[in-house]
Amino acid sequence: MRGDKHAQAAASPIISKSQTSSTAGINLNTASSEELAKLPGIGPDKAWDLMQHRPYRNWEDVKRVPGIHEKAVEIMQRSGATIEP
Repeated sequence: MRGDKHAQAAASPIISKSQTSSTAGINLNTASSEELAKLPGIGPDKAWDLMQHRPYRNWEDVKRVPGIHEKAVEIMQRSGATIEP
């Protein structure tokens, strides 16, 4: 049990309060590439990919972007990113 808990903690990046406040409210449908690149684990290349696959109706749409997997989506959600029209 103890090993599983540590493995889970290592697999879930910790998002600091300052990261959350600086990325909270970033709308994946309207944000600039610079804003998207601020999201944890995204950077300029994935930000470009996110922009090319807009619009998003839901988080499942985001998971279909090449290079964006479920874990990345979870991190974006925890950091306060949104999907709005």
